[in-house]
Amino acid sequence: RRDDRSLAVAVFDVDHFKKVNDTYGHHAGDEVLKRVANAAAKALRAGDMVGRFGGEEFVIIYRGFSLEDARDNLDAIRETLSKRPFINRTTRESLGMITFSGGIADLFAFPDRDSALRAADEALYRAKNEGRDRIELAIPPIS
Repeated sequence: RRDDRSLAVAVFDVDHFKKVNDTYGHHAGDEVLKRVANAAAKALRAGDMVGRFGGEEFVIIYRGFSLEDARDNLDAIRETLSKRPFINRTTRESLGMITFSGGIADLFAFPDRDSALRAADEALYRAKNEGRDRIELAIPPIS
């Protein structure tokens, strides 16, 4: 807020991740998480940050990005991951395509960072309920 730049937060997680762990094992699940993290890191600009939030969930902080710019970037990451099947390095078995669902919030549209993060998480679950493999924008509170 100090430098008056836009700030967006994205929360996303791998669709059907439990099925990957249950079917192919935790080692394959770890490989999927690494691939998602690497794809996200490669798509970000200097100053943006990505981190694992827990389980199969990740968070990206976009500095100086509008919601639309953040959505375009997150969608590009999603498309990159879903273009080629994931091959388990150990078994050489195809696990299929990696897809994820995400939610994005404008931090300045919410009273504080916790409520913006909650709103992005709610948008993520809206994306899951709408069919997965998609991104939804958080709905700011009515002023």
